[in-house]
Amino acid sequence: MVTIRLPRDPDPRHPQQEFFSLNFKNYIIKRGVPVEVPKAVAELIQNKYDAEDYIRDYDEYLKYKGKGIK
Repeated sequence: MVTIRLPRDPDPRHPQQEFFSLNFKNYIIKRGVPVEVPKAVAELIQNKYDAEDYIRDYDEYLKYKGKGIK
């Protein structure tokens, strides 16, 4: 088991919990609260955040590329 803590979302309109599912097991994890999850679930969550970061970086790259900035 691994202890994780999801960052809080500063926008109160957004849900303060997230749903994850792995191998037909479901997890609802509250933001800002340390919880213990299996290592595989922690890796799943980390992969989610890594993918979101990659998408944001790529989106910024495309914006700058369209303006002729390298």
